[in-house]
Amino acid sequence: MGWIARAGRRLEEDHRLLAVVMLLVLSALLAHATVSTFSKGRQDVDDASLQIAARMLGQKSAQPVQIGPAGYPLVLYAMARADPEVAAAIACRTGDASCKRQGSFRSLVAVQLALVVVSLVLIFALALRLSGLWEVGLLALLLTCLESRMGEFAASISPLMWAGTLTFLYSLLALEAYIRRSTLLAVGAGAAIGIAGLFLTWTIAALPALAILLGLRGRTGGGGSRAALVIAYLLGVLASLGIGFLAWSLSYDPEAAVRLLTLQLAERVGFQGMSPLAWIAGLILPIPFLGGWLEFLFSDAVARDLAQGYAAIGRETIFPAAEGQPGSALEQYWWLIKSHVASALGPYLAVTPQILNRGMWGGGGIVALLGIFSLRRLISLHRGFGRGAELGIVFVPALCMLAASTLLSANQFTHVPLLSFAFAYAVAYVAARFPETEGEAGADGKSS
Repeated sequence: MGWIARAGRRLEEDHRLLAVVMLLVLSALLAHATVSTFSKGRQDVDDASLQIAARMLGQKSAQPVQIGPAGYPLVLYAMARADPEVAAAIACRTGDASCKRQGSFRSLVAVQLALVVVSLVLIFALALRLSGLWEVGLLALLLTCLESRMGEFAASISPLMWAGTLTFLYSLLALEAYIRRSTLLAVGAGAAIGIAGLFLTWTIAALPALAILLGLRGRTGGGGSRAALVIAYLLGVLASLGIGFLAWSLSYDPEAAVRLLTLQLAERVGFQGMSPLAWIAGLILPIPFLGGWLEFLFSDAVARDLAQGYAAIGRETIFPAAEGQPGSALEQYWWLIKSHVASALGPYLAVTPQILNRGMWGGGGIVALLGIFSLRRLISLHRGFGRGAELGIVFVPALCMLAASTLLSANQFTHVPLLSFAFAYAVAYVAARFPETEGEAGADGKSS
């Protein structure tokens, strides 16, 4: 057994080797979860994106009106062109007359599994760069994997894995651009966040926040000035619009993204009809562990309504009413705001805490709960070690996305992919710095 002890000491001494081993192990575990979910047919399917992709491929879509952003339909279109099996699967799923055989999404899932590996590397690099500590990088990686559902996301026929990977990418590029004052990295961050917006509309809320944070970077030291960083970032965002024009040239309707926003706001409005008991349950049931312990206080009907019922009212009743209004998709969205938000501000604000509670935990469990209680100390320690601004570069855009998702949708936990990382990082950083007090952190930060 001596070789085991020697291998353990080697891993303990060589952080790089330990990181590689952990990445390989986690990749294998997530690959198993992906294959298992896909083979059992339990994956989520974004039928709206499949309908848009079918139109791009010249197939007859059963859905006459497009709903959803352009990013994932473009992925489906590209995969269908590369793999006839994917094209056949899309045709059969959308009810096109060209369906002769069932086809398969295997190659698409394989690509999304590769994105899982990329995400693991990005998560580790982001935590390491943000903290400067190998142990934080490794622990944050492990905890993020425990909390996230990347295996399920990779197996799904949906934009979830793409949105998550792009979120980690633009966060890392923005952090590096800020630290190095690199205009080239700022262009990359802008392009990444712009492309992410084509997969996840709530990323738009992070665009101005990141521009402002990059603009606050001082002129001291080498690299680009404040204006140069912001301009480079915005140029990257504009460059990503080329993908949007590509989608438009392939029969994508630009109003489809606005219709999705209308649908999501309609789902939120559905919660304004919740009962007093459901209002109380909405404050308790979504909380990790606490909600599970206290669920006996509420009936199954109340839990079902919170999980699906009120959102279904929005989808099936309020959204069709908005669609029936004359004018463009943007005018229909404005009608919904005027008729169900501005004119019903009391109920809208009353259910906001419940809507926030639905999505703020990022779908996590104990790590999310510990992360919430670790955030205050995380901020204090980061400021004490002179890394407060770097923390803001990563966390503030995520908070903007959470705020927008809370105000304008039913706030699904998938709307802010960075939440699982944020909670995991908070726990990992506070645990690594546990022996140190905030005063010691401040002294160390000044001396360094």
